[in-house]
Amino acid sequence: MISKKLILLVFVIFAGFNMGVFAQQQIFDFEEGADTKWNTDCETDANVFLLEDYYDDSFTGDGCLKVTGKFRVYPNDWGTYTDAFYIFDNKLDLSQYDEVRFWVKILDAPKVNRSLFFTCALMDYPDEASGRELWQWEGDYDLLYIPSDDKWHEVIIPFDRLLIPEWESTLNGVFDANAVYGFDFTVQGDSTAPDSVEFLIDNLVASKSTKDASLFNFDENESAGVWESLAGDEENNVFELKNNTTDMFEGTGCLEVNNIMNTWGTVNVARHTFDSAVDLTGATEIRFMLDIIHEPAGKDFYFGVSLIESSDENWRSSDKYAAFLAYGRPEGWLECAYPFADFTVYTGTENSVLDLSSISKFEFVVGGDPYAEDVDTLVFNLDNLYVTHSGGGTPVLDRDELMVPDKFDLTQNYPNPFNPSTKIRFTLDRKGITNLKIYNGLGQLVRTVIDNRNKLRGSYEYTVDISDLPSGTYYYKLTHAGRTITKSMTLIK
Repeated sequence: MISKKLILLVFVIFAGFNMGVFAQQQIFDFEEGADTKWNTDCETDANVFLLEDYYDDSFTGDGCLKVTGKFRVYPNDWGTYTDAFYIFDNKLDLSQYDEVRFWVKILDAPKVNRSLFFTCALMDYPDEASGRELWQWEGDYDLLYIPSDDKWHEVIIPFDRLLIPEWESTLNGVFDANAVYGFDFTVQGDSTAPDSVEFLIDNLVASKSTKDASLFNFDENESAGVWESLAGDEENNVFELKNNTTDMFEGTGCLEVNNIMNTWGTVNVARHTFDSAVDLTGATEIRFMLDIIHEPAGKDFYFGVSLIESSDENWRSSDKYAAFLAYGRPEGWLECAYPFADFTVYTGTENSVLDLSSISKFEFVVGGDPYAEDVDTLVFNLDNLYVTHSGGGTPVLDRDELMVPDKFDLTQNYPNPFNPSTKIRFTLDRKGITNLKIYNGLGQLVRTVIDNRNKLRGSYEYTVDISDLPSGTYYYKLTHAGRTITKSMTLIK
């Protein structure tokens, strides 16, 4: 007879395997194969694109790919480009995922401002088509403008930001995530001056984000005393915020922003101050949906976001997200993702650590190109501001479960019985002070998981290890906004 413990063990192993598969899948580890598996294109005697295996530094594992690009001759008015592409042995099925991620570290940054830019692409080969489609991260992704700060930077590319460039052929016009056969990245130089760049790239994965909590409800009170407009020059620059209840991504409203810049080289800021500091511990990025209603002529605007701690340290997203207004962008709502790993201190005393447990304000920043001479206007809608986490081992919920919860609920811990650790999941239907504590059978407090934190509406999961305690029945109690739920769990050694 098969024991119940063996059945439980097999189930846990199978469940853990599924969690890893559906949360994240490594596409290429960059440990080896630069010379034999990567192909370069458009390389000339004057313009060099060198790929090398690199083992002195890596984000994961023992090695990564080192890329050296040198541009000296510009045969066209717009400059030149060179790219590297990798063709997989078999088509990959990435239909369970919604984005790709990789890590980049700049060793030698461009010397001339805005002389080089970076973009990447996935190639699919649908079964019913006679050829392939190339799906590119839209426009010029300003990855290579990051200064050499001796830091690895994470890049997140949602699948819904991929499009077929105008110079590429279209077959079925649908990104077939179940038939991905190659990855491509390109470095392009403009025609202003010769330049070069050297960087490392590592850990290309497909992942699925898990929604943690919504930061703001755009369905009401977007501009009436909630958002504060901090225009750089209010006389010459207009930064108007207003409610929009006719066009939105979700719910019954969104925030419409009308931005006009007459004085170039300045920025406009919109700030939202939370009623009390919010705890975003466990989240790995902030996201929102963006819909450009009227775009400027060319690339005259850039967009960034900031989180401000209760200590008034302002952490701003990297400048590599500057070109969110690429020419020829697809119409409609697009997802923007800003990984916290790329945030740096903008103002305040730097302590080298972003304290997500105490966030008091959120800002979005729109800046004007200081080299432009003409006045231009940008109008866009902003909706569905939320935080997510992603990574191996994180269980991925069904789409319906990823929506913002509408009830206060505490689920049974899993596994149960357990040894040495278990997971506790709960949902909050509103923002409020939250505690999660564990008691023994005598009612004595034995572990504090969450201590008086202001949590946002959303879904949460915590791993609890009480292996230092004796076997027995314990009680975990969740309190939130004056309400309490208590459940029991069993530790077996």
